Amino acid sequence: MKKWLPTKIKLLRKALHILLLLKSPTNKYVVKCSQELDKLIVEYQKSIIKPKRNKVKSKAA
Repeated sequence: MKKWLPTKIKLLRKALHILLLLKSPTNKYVVKCSQELDKLIVEYQKSIIKPKRNKVKSKAA
C-alpha cells in the first residue's frame, strides 16, 4: 500500500466538504473532487484486500 494514500484521502475528503459548503453537488469542481476521491478509495480498498487474498491462498496450498 502506498503510505500517502490515507493522507491524500483525508485531505480530499476535507476539500470536498468545503466545496459542498460553497457549491452545489452538481458543480463541476465538486463532481471532479468526488470522482477523484472515489478513485483513491477504490485504490486503497484494493491494496488492503489483495494482501489478505494472498494469505488465504497460501494457507490453502
